[in-house]
Amino acid sequence: MIRIISDIRSPRLDYVLDFVFNQVLNTGYKLTLENQEDAALPAIFYGKTTCLPLSFSVSQIVEEQGVLHQKSMDVLLNAYQEYRLGHRAWWQLDVFGMIFYCLSRYEEYLIKGNDHWGRFTARQSHLVQMAKNHPVVDELIFLMKEAIVKQYPSYKMPEQKNYTFQATMDIDQAWAYKYRGMRNILSVGKAILTLDFKRLHSMWKVLIDKQDDPFYTYEYIEHQCQMNGKNMKVFMLLSSKLTSIDRNHHPSTPEFRALVQELARFFELGIHPSFRSTQDICYLKEEISELEQLAGKSVHRSRQHFLLLRLPQTYRQLIQHGIDEDYTMGFADEIGYRAGTGHSFYWYDLEKEQVTPLKIFPFQIMDATLKNYMNLNSDEAIQLITAMKQQSELYHSPVTFIWHNSSLDESGEWKGWRQVFEYLMRS
Repeated sequence: MIRIISDIRSPRLDYVLDFVFNQVLNTGYKLTLENQEDAALPAIFYGKTTCLPLSFSVSQIVEEQGVLHQKSMDVLLNAYQEYRLGHRAWWQLDVFGMIFYCLSRYEEYLIKGNDHWGRFTARQSHLVQMAKNHPVVDELIFLMKEAIVKQYPSYKMPEQKNYTFQATMDIDQAWAYKYRGMRNILSVGKAILTLDFKRLHSMWKVLIDKQDDPFYTYEYIEHQCQMNGKNMKVFMLLSSKLTSIDRNHHPSTPEFRALVQELARFFELGIHPSFRSTQDICYLKEEISELEQLAGKSVHRSRQHFLLLRLPQTYRQLIQHGIDEDYTMGFADEIGYRAGTGHSFYWYDLEKEQVTPLKIFPFQIMDATLKNYMNLNSDEAIQLITAMKQQSELYHSPVTFIWHNSSLDESGEWKGWRQVFEYLMRS
């Protein structure tokens, strides 16, 4: 148990203390006004004056109610930048305020100008610009833990679980060529017009069963999971209206239905809400219901297709439809820590000033980010992942990665990238 000595009482502070001391450090905490109470326990003073060896300063952000201020954000970030530059000690920061800022996604409510798809990007994030690929929250918790151990050597801290690499998969298109009906005719026409005879030849061999479909990589994925002891979470796109963005096979296709049922026996399935469902919420209910019917079990996990996340609307809609775990929190354009942590946390609705039952599982690495946004080759990707792995081990910070079944196609543009996937699976 850790004593937090403070006269501040706010739902924001309660939220942060629960995350740090109950969910991550597993010590528990007691918020009190008196230093004499349970004096044998480690104590952290959180206030505007310093009266204990372990004391953190306070900024305005934890005491605000129902408002968001640019000034509150600027004060926190200016102090953090001074720390990063070596001009301020970490304990001179508003540590709990900084953690709240990161987890609540405070900056996403204030910073405007998202990308073409309406996504908040790493380039927009002030936090990322100051601490690129760095788990700000996990570092502060690590420093806090080290300070407690040093100040109170007789206090036994609970052991933290070692970092883990969590594997997740998005299936946007189950097959490249098979069971696509009229769409294959359009694909043939496009291949002829663009003189893409290699693609035309591959398509023909698949359709006459002389070659496996390049996106049908599920036996390989299952083998990798079994060999490396990974429990993979798989997110299925099930739009009933097919577009250039929602390219899944129609949910009524018998072969697709059989595939979903087969995958449900081996993997933990979640919904991958379509682009269309972000425009009309009634389709979200339809897609969840379809997946539940095919999988034969309730669906409570989700990751947005194209990572289309708009706060607070998206998360409120997920809660409304019975989703209690979301895996969308991350960037498309950069690997790293959108919320400053690899740990899961409950979403705090800033406008309603309340903790919700929706648990956020942030991801840090995505295949398309490494190859298409950052323009890395497979060897460079492994080097970058190795550096992140070392950092995660230091801060006991979990890492979650996204891969796609289509990115395991060794015959096309992703040739050579299986070695990256296998490296992640071994980690």
